[in-house]
Amino acid sequence: MNFVEELALQWRTRGFASEPSGVTDETVTSFERRFSIQMPADIRVYFKMLNGMSKPSHDTDETGFRFLPLSEVLPLGEFVNKMQWRGRNYLAGLETAFVFVDYLQWCYAYAFETSSTNHGAILRIDGADEPRVVAASFSRFVQLYLIDDMSLHRP
Repeated sequence: MNFVEELALQWRTRGFASEPSGVTDETVTSFERRFSIQMPADIRVYFKMLNGMSKPSHDTDETGFRFLPLSEVLPLGEFVNKMQWRGRNYLAGLETAFVFVDYLQWCYAYAFETSSTNHGAILRIDGADEPRVVAASFSRFVQLYLIDDMSLHRP
């Protein structure tokens, strides 16, 4: 079983996804073209197989995470402006990182990086001046999420 299948199974068991309901190759390619990026391979697989949580009655799981569908994913710079997180000096990732997970109603956000130097890394955006790498890849992030590893929450 791959990491997306494990995630889907856990979400189905917990009532956060009924069936895999990913997006098409065309949808992923369109997103990449729109932002002139190439998604990390494991992120592409995730969106094509699962595409976020799908529990209509709750917007987060019991630990406070909400995995967004691709239609809600935003570049970090756009996210920071939308959230009006003014005064925070995010020097890295504004155009190359994309917010795809909400934690505790936007106490933290998690983004995947598409730049060549950090391609594939998962960043946590919080009160710090710079986003912080919490996992080298999305598949590693999922492993940590599935065991509710505290390194995802720690400042």
